[in-house]
Order: sequence, then structure tokens, then C-alpha cells
Amino acid sequence: QEKLNITFETPGTKDIIEFEFDIYAVRRKMLDVAGRKQVVTFSAVSTIVFKESHTKISKSYYDTTSNIIKDICKEYLELPDNKVFIDVKGNSEKIKIIIPNWSPLRAINWLVARSSDGDACNFVFYEDREGFHLTTLDKLVDVDKPHMGYFYTPRKHRDYTTVGAVRGRRQ
Repeated sequence: QEKLNITFETPGTKDIIEFEFDIYAVRRKMLDVAGRKQVVTFSAVSTIVFKESHTKISKSYYDTTSNIIKDICKEYLELPDNKVFIDVKGNSEKIKIIIPNWSPLRAINWLVARSSDGDACNFVFYEDREGFHLTTLDKLVDVDKPHMGYFYTPRKHRDYTTVGAVRGRRQ
């Protein structure tokens, strides 16, 4: 089990972003003519996906949906608390469930699909570069102003007299 760690930084920011992958296959090795260089193609998958595919849950719960998801992330996916963000306050009703030998993400998706906030049933569980998030679509869409805008026109209708219009233009 070899690991592949990728670290990068966006220019102008001080955020260093790190990802860890498990390599499961080495696909291709190509040597150059002189035999001094080689190109190797790795097939890798996120460590969480690798754990998730080899882990099954058979357990009963009597708790809120958000607490059950927190427990699954901590116990089965082994995620630290600072990588799981629960942004749901209205889901305080306790439920009784038995998870029958499911993978952790299948159990979480099943819980998310059946969760309600009183007004809506639009929960989502997703991962971004900061960690895993449980929130509602309403909170994802509720933004005061966009972070960045883009202007795009098809190639044959572009005005090539301005430099910004060649590849689309940021506003």
C-alpha cells in the first residue's frame, strides 16, 4: 500500500492544500530512447474512498441524523473532527435505525435522503478541499453576492479586439 501525497498552493494566498491518495495500480512505464528517464502512470484513489470500500456497518442507532453521520465519519471513516462540518440546526428529532451491513457512504446517503428540516428535505453531504459537509441546498444557494463572475461567448461571436474576450472575461 503506497501513498501519494499532493500538496499545492494558490498564488496570492497562504493556504496550503494537501490531499492523500492510495495507489492501487501502476499502469504504464515508458522509458525514453536513452534509458535515462521514465514516465510512470499511477492509478490512485482517495484514502476515504479506499476505507469506505473495505468497511461495512452493522449497527443500530437511536439519535439525530447529524449525530449518526458524525459517528459514522469518526468511527468508520476515521475522519478528524476538524474535517467534518455539520451545518444543520433544525434536524433535532431522534430516529431509530438499523444499518444492515452497508458501507459508510451508502449509510450516510441513505440518512441524508430521508432527513427533513421541517420545511424541506434537501440535505446534501459532500466533500470539498476543506473537509466533509452536511448542509441543505437552501444554505448553499443563500449567498449575498457571488464570489466571482464570468462572461463567456461562443468562439465565432467573440470580439477579438480586446484581450480579455479571447478566452472569456472575468468581471
